[in-house]
Amino acid sequence: MVLSLSVALTACGGGEVDEVDKGTLTTAGYEEETAAELSRLNLSEEELAQLEIAKRGGLDGTVAVEIVKMMHDDDLKFDIGMEMQTLSGAGFSGTALVELVKMGAVRQWEADLRVMKHAGIGEPTILRIAERKFVDKKEDVLAGRDYQSLKALGVSDAGIEAFVKGGGDVQKLQKVQQAIQFGKSEQAALNEAGL
Repeated sequence: MVLSLSVALTACGGGEVDEVDKGTLTTAGYEEETAAELSRLNLSEEELAQLEIAKRGGLDGTVAVEIVKMMHDDDLKFDIGMEMQTLSGAGFSGTALVELVKMGAVRQWEADLRVMKHAGIGEPTILRIAERKFVDKKEDVLAGRDYQSLKALGVSDAGIEAFVKGGGDVQKLQKVQQAIQFGKSEQAALNEAGL
């Protein structure tokens, strides 16, 4: 039974369990199974340290495995432990974190992502904004604090998405902000800004 389980686990992970790495990861708070799976990924000392940092922020072990595998598939080392710690701590779901890493948004845009999350902007909207910036490579994506300012004025996530999709720049942002401060509805403010 134990032998067949270890053979099955080895087949899934592609390598043998590194007992030292597994012990380090278990001590860091990863569950036994997840630690074993991570230890089969031929982790460097730096990656182990980064995984320990990420775990302190509450990064889920299964998500960690998926992200490390994804980065290794792209010939990258897992070096975003601090970013994972802060984004996990900000309340991002594992699914969102995987998507953000896939887009290449985490390292470059961690502070903006955190600001938007703390402002109460929903993950689907944040993912659409990140996709526009990192996948579609649009230059018109503003800083996270600009979308935070819209949220603070009561603009809905749908309104923020319409703003982003319409190519909302700084001038349009100011027009929307002004219109809302003058008591116009979200839709009227967006229309006035040409969005």
